Amino acid sequence: MSPPAAAPAESAGRGGESARHGTRHYWLCWAGLMLLTVLTFALSWIDLGGWAAPVALLIATAKSLLVLFIFMHLLQARASSGFLLAAAVLLAVILLALIAADVLTRQVLHTPPVVG
Repeated sequence: MSPPAAAPAESAGRGGESARHGTRHYWLCWAGLMLLTVLTFALSWIDLGGWAAPVALLIATAKSLLVLFIFMHLLQARASSGFLLAAAVLLAVILLALIAADVLTRQVLHTPPVVG
């Protein structure tokens, strides 16, 4: 008589998420990341003027959200993981605001003309 088979999540160990959900999510996420990478490369050849940095940051944000939610399983994580992500984003926003305030309030220093 053979022993009873273990449940898929138990037999998969740490890879239980992959065993339960399959690899379709990962392949779709990978395809999305590759599409966004190609879009980033294609847009680097186009002169977007002042929109270049915001568009690049938007694409980078979309890539990071894909990695956070799909590969790091943040959607299935406990609330404490979401709280830590929110705290990290808040600290990054504060840091960027302080950098912007520093840059916007700087005085332009003029060098005195050289006499002689």
